[in-house]
Amino acid sequence: MSLFPGERFVVSIHEAGDDLFEPVRRRLAQDGVGLLEGGGERLLHALGDLVVDQGFPVLDALGEAAEALEDSLLERPGPEVLAQIHALKRSLLQLRRELWSTRETLGRLTGPGAPTNGEALYRYWKDVYDHALYQLEMVEV
Repeated sequence: MSLFPGERFVVSIHEAGDDLFEPVRRRLAQDGVGLLEGGGERLLHALGDLVVDQGFPVLDALGEAAEALEDSLLERPGPEVLAQIHALKRSLLQLRRELWSTRETLGRLTGPGAPTNGEALYRYWKDVYDHALYQLEMVEV
């Protein structure tokens, strides 16, 4: 996913067929002025926060899959279970790469010289960064 902010807009490019941003669209319809106040950065934050938070259910599902594989391995070890473990490992490595990239990008928004407009938005971005960091730690575990 790529997000390109403008003065009062954000262009998004993503491969998913689903409308990932439906919650933000509803929020815009209800209170569009608030999200667009002060430029596109509030909208960019809302989209970024939504994208990062969508990682939590994915991580929960992967954790449940890992537990199920542990049970399968103990009950009936075999090549099919090993293939499933390998597939899960590949999924986790891909997710780790994506989260690492996200963490790096968010780190630039919260690090020294961050291009945010004011302390309030900095705190919001820091919260998103903390969520991405937590997700990365979950993948590592």
